[in-house]
Amino acid sequence: MSLTLPCRRRAAAVCLMLPLLSAAAAGAEVEFADQFAPAWSDAGDAEIRLQSSLEIAAETAFTAPSDKVLTGAAPGTSLIFSAESSLSEPWVCSAEGDISINNLSLASRCGAGLFCAQGELRLSSVTLLIDEQTATNTTLFCGEGGVALSAVTLDLTLDSTATLDPGLSYTLFETGGAAFTAEDLRAITLTGPGGGASHAELSLADGGHAIRLTLTPEPGSTTLSLLALAALVLRRRRPADRTGRPRRAQKG
Repeated sequence: MSLTLPCRRRAAAVCLMLPLLSAAAAGAEVEFADQFAPAWSDAGDAEIRLQSSLEIAAETAFTAPSDKVLTGAAPGTSLIFSAESSLSEPWVCSAEGDISINNLSLASRCGAGLFCAQGELRLSSVTLLIDEQTATNTTLFCGEGGVALSAVTLDLTLDSTATLDPGLSYTLFETGGAAFTAEDLRAITLTGPGGGASHAELSLADGGHAIRLTLTPEPGSTTLSLLALAALVLRRRRPADRTGRPRRAQKG
């Protein structure tokens, strides 16, 4: 059956648009730091694939007018945002739609959070690096429409010169959608504690709408403190003679 002229014209138009649609679907391949900001702000680049690990001096916040999918092209790809001073914005990257992040290691070393989506925020096979430069006064990830977590790892491994003080608390995730549950906590794995922060615990906060990480003292240091306290108490309670005075050692 032959096509009518209007149908043939529509078919030809679709064929002409297919390469453009394929290019838009492919998104942007980012290999250098200066390519990241234009790709994030371009509404046509729905997907951003990092071809190599990048450290980006985030002096200004990046805003996307549409959904974004951020993916590492190879295992172990990392994205680190650094700056000499804190940003005026609470998050480095934001989007008016959804944000999906896959197969990446992420770190914030600029006094700000990392990603905020007005829609849903989805993290899958993501490692979050926590160190002495990670912001403690803002949420690291926010999804106003909800947060979905799958195979998220918190890496507390530090270099030999760095330390994290027990008692520090980080608001990792915040949702404006359904509250987090114990199942979400089980989707997060803690690895590589070091630098004096060998133990940490995850908890729900703000009525279940936030997940928080709190660093706790090492069991070894806690035990030593208790032993020292016990020794001090025993020293103060040395046996006394009948007069109520402490006994003196007899001279040989």
